[in-house]
Amino acid sequence: MCGYHDEAAPASGEDLLHQFGEALQRRRGERIAKVYTSGSFFDDGEVPPGIRARILGELSGAFGRVVIESRPVFLTEGAVSDALSSCPGLEVALGLESASPRVLERSVRKGFTFSDYADGATLVRRLGGRVRTYLLLKPPFLTEREAVEDAVASALRAAPLSDTVSLNPVNVQRGTLVDRLWRRGLYRPPWLWSAAEALLRVRRGLGEAAPGARLVCAPSGAGRRRGPQNCGGCDASVLSALEEFSVSQDVLHLEKVLSAGCSCMPHWRQVLDAGAFAEIMQDALKPR
Repeated sequence: MCGYHDEAAPASGEDLLHQFGEALQRRRGERIAKVYTSGSFFDDGEVPPGIRARILGELSGAFGRVVIESRPVFLTEGAVSDALSSCPGLEVALGLESASPRVLERSVRKGFTFSDYADGATLVRRLGGRVRTYLLLKPPFLTEREAVEDAVASALRAAPLSDTVSLNPVNVQRGTLVDRLWRRGLYRPPWLWSAAEALLRVRRGLGEAAPGARLVCAPSGAGRRRGPQNCGGCDASVLSALEEFSVSQDVLHLEKVLSAGCSCMPHWRQVLDAGAFAEIMQDALKPR
């Protein structure tokens, strides 16, 4: 589902510093810096250790919080310790996507296990860093119901190891398997109702288990043909509820929008109950 491979290009350490410097000039004065390399910030082949230390050192003095991304395999005690020395309170984002071995292997092809993720998250927190965990809502080959259940189960399992859990509804990126399935009418991006339902269930389910874990959801491409969507008429109100909940952690925002509903909600519930084939047929029969 990830189209970043089409956007990759070779970059030297000096290239990275130049890009970083240009971006930093446009972002001074903000509270949080997120350095997304579309890869692993702790991979020495992507970001050499010396470059990494210089970037983190500059960010630490300019921002209240710094977030970077990495796969767990690159999280060694030495590398994480050095990073935290340069940037205390660093938040490491780990793309777990799902806690299900079947989903990780067959729907995402992630290349690591939940145990690998747990080891990396535990290491970061033991050394004093923060952990942000990314989860996917509706990777390919899952029905809408399976996607919601997987997101809920994964979030409940990852939250005790996380400071923040970010639920990311899949959007259709060009040049991917999901794009080919979507073009053939074999995949529909998740409903925004599903994101709201999943977050509400997770927040209620956590209770005392992980009271400090924040849940956030900021869907990319929402309301568009390739992004998570409802009927179009209620998309804005659901997105507003997701944003307000992400900021406040108050489930009232989710409860209110789900209670208010929309004329498309019965269709969404039919999709949840009917499974994949009925969903595909219903979408295929829509006028284009």
